Amino acid sequence: MATIKPAIGAPPSVKPSGHKTSVEAAEMLRQMERTPGVNSPDIQEAIRNLRRTLGQIEERNTSGGSAGNQPPRDPPVAPPAPPEDNGGMEQRLKDLETFAFDANGRLARIETKLDHVDKEVSQIKWWIVAQIAALFLAVVGTGIAVQQMTVATFQGAAQVSKDSAPAAPAQQQPIIINVPAAAPAAKP
Repeated sequence: MATIKPAIGAPPSVKPSGHKTSVEAAEMLRQMERTPGVNSPDIQEAIRNLRRTLGQIEERNTSGGSAGNQPPRDPPVAPPAPPEDNGGMEQRLKDLETFAFDANGRLARIETKLDHVDKEVSQIKWWIVAQIAALFLAVVGTGIAVQQMTVATFQGAAQVSKDSAPAAPAQQQPIIINVPAAAPAAKP
């Protein structure tokens, strides 16, 4: 049987550990279908193909390989023994562990910087809000001040014009013209 490896995001109980029985493989397929993020049509098609292949293998195993043109079932094969020389696997594993340790340190520094940036952005947002409020108050205050200064200017101008206007002259005595009475007419 083929080795079935779980998809990305498969539950931790599913481990890619060598050969599986058809029952275990079917259970792994059910778990993969329930895994979040496995909704793409390509992945669903791959799962359907695996189910078909798994059904064919199960049919071949239950029929003993004698049905139709199926060859007889092969005897189980023992997994290959590990090689004597692991080809520097220990060194590569140490290098990967060192890289993972360095990556964790870098990730911690990046998270710290992002937290700092988040705090600065939050402070800048509040500063901008305060500046907008101050600008609004300045505009409203200036508008009110200009209006009040205009009213005060006109009121002051009216008061000054009343105070500085020449006093109305006292009522002048009427001019009386005396016309003498008419002289008697002369006799002829």
